[in-house]
Amino acid sequence: MPCYVTYKIKTQIKATDVELFKLIAKEQNLRYTLERVDATTFNIVTTSPVTGTMEELTVRKLTKEAKKRNWKIKEIKQVQVKG
Repeated sequence: MPCYVTYKIKTQIKATDVELFKLIAKEQNLRYTLERVDATTFNIVTTSPVTGTMEELTVRKLTKEAKKRNWKIKEIKQVQVKG
């Protein structure tokens, strides 16, 4: 009989970023639960790695802030380096 090990991953997020996180998680089909820590913080509990989702959240927050300040935005493609 196979044995499965399931890890729970917890990440904290600010309450102001919850709606944007929900949108990104829906796009990436991420299963998660939100637990309120206090008035300004939530825990994200999931069994899937959330590093890609958190990176996307950071990129979108920075882009939103840049647009608000009328900064120029240049999109850079990620390139794999061969060694």
